[in-house]
Amino acid sequence: SDGDRANGGEGSCELVDTPALKELKQSLTTDDIDRHQSTQSANRRKLTTLRVKSEDGLKTYIMKMAFSDTIGNVRQWLDVHRADSSTVYDILTTFPNRVYADNEACLVDCGLTPNAALYLRTIREQSTEQPEAVESDGSTPPSRGSVHSTQNQSEAGD
Repeated sequence: SDGDRANGGEGSCELVDTPALKELKQSLTTDDIDRHQSTQSANRRKLTTLRVKSEDGLKTYIMKMAFSDTIGNVRQWLDVHRADSSTVYDILTTFPNRVYADNEACLVDCGLTPNAALYLRTIREQSTEQPEAVESDGSTPPSRGSVHSTQNQSEAGD
């Protein structure tokens, strides 16, 4: 496919059909270009292009988003287009090294304008459960299984 050739055969690119992209396409196909020229240039200044690498690095999603869109909006569109939308993931940048976890944060406030390169990282189930198992002093409480096995060991010694 064209996406495979664009990436040296190592993956594919997918242009995500976001509302911002639809609006841009519509403005470009208008009969009266002169009338919309000022609107187009204003819209271009308010749009960001996000290049988002999938978790395995084999797919890149190209997303046109409004500056006012949020991380949650990005996540919604990615969930529609990702092959395994059931996995939980982080959205990150490498420089600066940052995780974008606040779904309410605007893209412009996150510094993801006028363009940005992002990547996805799968969140392992264990790491999402870990905060519940940490005591306020930072120690990890024994699990029920380890308490039970300790009792078995002491019973075995009796």
